[in-house]
Amino acid sequence: MKTRIVGPLLFIAAVGVSASLFLLKKSATTSSYNAAKQLVSSERTAVDTTESAASQALPVTPMRVSFEIARPVMSAVPARLQPILSPDTGLPYQSRMNASRELESPLTRDECGAIYAFLHQSAQEAGLRPQELNALKNHLVNIVKINSTDILSLIRHLMTLFYDTGQDPVWREYCVQHLGTLYVQAGIHQPALVKLFGDALRDKEGSLAGTALIALRLNRRNEPYTSRLVAEEAYVVASSAEYSSASRTTALQIAAAEDDPRIVQLARTVLRESTDVHLRVSALAVLGKMGDSTDVDGIEAHASSGDVRLRSAASAALKMLQSRS
Repeated sequence: MKTRIVGPLLFIAAVGVSASLFLLKKSATTSSYNAAKQLVSSERTAVDTTESAASQALPVTPMRVSFEIARPVMSAVPARLQPILSPDTGLPYQSRMNASRELESPLTRDECGAIYAFLHQSAQEAGLRPQELNALKNHLVNIVKINSTDILSLIRHLMTLFYDTGQDPVWREYCVQHLGTLYVQAGIHQPALVKLFGDALRDKEGSLAGTALIALRLNRRNEPYTSRLVAEEAYVVASSAEYSSASRTTALQIAAAEDDPRIVQLARTVLRESTDVHLRVSALAVLGKMGDSTDVDGIEAHASSGDVRLRSAASAALKMLQSRS
């Protein structure tokens, strides 16, 4: 997973066009941090069977294991982590990032603890700008994933951070992204992760739903997920105007990647009616991959657009459509 400053960046492989998935400043989740604490401490079911297509299809699994973990206290920072974690050094972001790239040998327990404490810090506490802090945190999580044997602790911290709505919205999205890659290693916490992905899917204001769809597709061969379930969730998001254009842009691509035939007609509607450039670029990609000769006129109309993103997407879509004919 590559470091990013804002995210996610969706590469439209079907037509070779990148669609930037922006994040709205305000990101909400359907359950607050405190509600999540109450849910986990009880023995309620981990899967909400009423609110999403995926949860309706999933088995009800009792949640008996709490993932909640207290915020670690940043006390003495281990020597080789001081240039990275300590704001007292006065080192700028790039120097701290460079120092983090030199962490090659396995991390000790104390070093992991210091990194976990840093993951909970705000930009002010860390002495960095928000986008810098998110990038550094993301890189440190990748280091822990490679150099620590205690992955369950990392998973628990990332889950706790996601439900902490006081965290930066972009960082909460990073947490979902990382958790998608760690699902198979979550063991006893998998039911709670299913619930977490469902909560992220129901976030309609920001791009969390799109990131959750990426996590689901990554795990489409891991129970309880399936390609059919992922396609259904993607179609629900893509077809609903209540979701942000960022999440709908991602959903269009994921539904196309799962070869959901319904997404073709939806892409045609988006191309005809939407004023959002990101959505229209995504729709062009879908039609290039799955459309037919009846779509040529609509695609060609965008080939002369004043927006270079639409022109490039239309050109690539036409080439792909022609290669399939």
